[in-house]
Amino acid sequence: MKKKMFSVGLLGLTLLAISACGSSGKADPKEAGPAQDLTPYGKYEEPVEFTIGRGVYSGGSLPEGMTIEDNTGTKYVEEMANVHAKVAWESQDTAQKIALSISTGDIPDVMIVNRQQFKQLVDNDLIADMTEVYEKTASDHLKEIYDSFGDIILDQITVDGKLMGLPLTSIGGQQDLLWIRKDWLEKSGKDLPKTKQEVYELAEEFVKQDFAGNGETVGLSMGTKIAGTYNSGYSLNPIFYANQSYPRQWIEKDGETVYGTIQPETKETLEELSQLYKDGVIDKQFAVRKTEDLSALVSSGKLGMLFYPWWAPYGDIQQAIANDPEADWIPISAPEDEEGNINVTQNDPIGGVIVVRKDFSNPEAIVKSMNLSQDFIYQLTPEAKEFTQQEIPDMKTRWDHILVQVPAQLDFNDITTRIYTALTEAIDDGSSEDLRLDLLPVYNNYEILQKDGPKSDLTAWGDVKARLDGEKASFDERIKKIDVNFFDTTPTMDTAWTNLVKLEDEMFVRIITGEEPIEYFDEFVSQWNKIGGETITKEVNEVVKGQ
Repeated sequence: MKKKMFSVGLLGLTLLAISACGSSGKADPKEAGPAQDLTPYGKYEEPVEFTIGRGVYSGGSLPEGMTIEDNTGTKYVEEMANVHAKVAWESQDTAQKIALSISTGDIPDVMIVNRQQFKQLVDNDLIADMTEVYEKTASDHLKEIYDSFGDIILDQITVDGKLMGLPLTSIGGQQDLLWIRKDWLEKSGKDLPKTKQEVYELAEEFVKQDFAGNGETVGLSMGTKIAGTYNSGYSLNPIFYANQSYPRQWIEKDGETVYGTIQPETKETLEELSQLYKDGVIDKQFAVRKTEDLSALVSSGKLGMLFYPWWAPYGDIQQAIANDPEADWIPISAPEDEEGNINVTQNDPIGGVIVVRKDFSNPEAIVKSMNLSQDFIYQLTPEAKEFTQQEIPDMKTRWDHILVQVPAQLDFNDITTRIYTALTEAIDDGSSEDLRLDLLPVYNNYEILQKDGPKSDLTAWGDVKARLDGEKASFDERIKKIDVNFFDTTPTMDTAWTNLVKLEDEMFVRIITGEEPIEYFDEFVSQWNKIGGETITKEVNEVVKGQ
């Protein structure tokens, strides 16, 4: 993206017409709007208002008397910078609404878009160059967040040397861990598994000893998205990674960028899993289970091992303990490869792009709002702390990235490590004085469990188990990051990718369940190439080599 972008044909003629006519009939910035103020925290003498299109707030009910336009978070920005936000539209289906906004030319001043929409807007010169605004207006904290990802995050939205938006971040440390029923492990007489074979053997032992009873014990289970997902759970990613197989990732091999799914290492892993299925170690019903069915396996005590990110105790695992107080769970990074590494693919750091309408007179106001929102959410400044104490003295209201003017998910790439370190230091010191406001509940929950017992409050248990045990396991010293060369889309992907992904998912299930022999993998690779995969691979390499 930083040097070359593929032109997107969708809506092309319509967008070109809009570009020529001007967006949504907005006034020329030279004719309207207060003078620009490129300082990170400068306050405008006259109010600056921007309109924003956004998704529907899904964080539960708002505090009484508050709306997404008018709440304590937005008031802080208004008081400190004299910047106001007006919701142009709020939609459950933001992708459809954004497409409609683009096609009709009724574009709000700010939107959060996906990669394809970003390309359309750039190709048709509809959004503002944010290079100078970012350099001069972004706070040190905001810049530190982006810097924690290295060059990869801003480079992807830099076109011809121009920064054309500000990315939402998708943080690291969200890979799948191996969560194990500790009580079952102790009954089995086995040690914590390290290798792939030891994971298989432990799962087999769980089934053999039938710890769930009535022959209902399941060794391993997963969703039908068997590998290639991130930050979602119920996959077998770590098993593939231990074999140097990286499904659905564009990785470097012999100087070329290749698609991980079609490599021999993936075939090898599928053959292993197919045998486990035959042996009854893998759940015989996984191919027909929905997410709620997988949750029920865990909560009902039938599954004693699953791959899931650090935050598993907030859901199904917590419910398993509610149903069986004797249950206990521990997370580890496993399995390791033959060299003792825990392979983890680099995650796509971009969760969306904040774009500003080209004709908007004060794009720096958006960045000011983001600066102040970060300060407010995490109580980073004396001003933010004082304002919060005045507005919500009891400090019980939960504030997140939704209740701000620009609902941007922003955090450091290594935030899991930072949070774990901050919490353990506070616990060791016996004081929460230096903790970020959003971490105080975790510290308080730890204190509750220390006083009343480790499972006296299951909500507290889940919080502490996730933040301490889960996050610690997510940055195991054996972790080896595997670089991913390409996260974007290509022209052929726009038309062929959905069918290719469907074909891939079906192939995984068919081979593991034995519906097709392992030789079917080669047939799949051939078909994948014929219906667009080969062309996409060429397009990807063209982009990667052109960067």
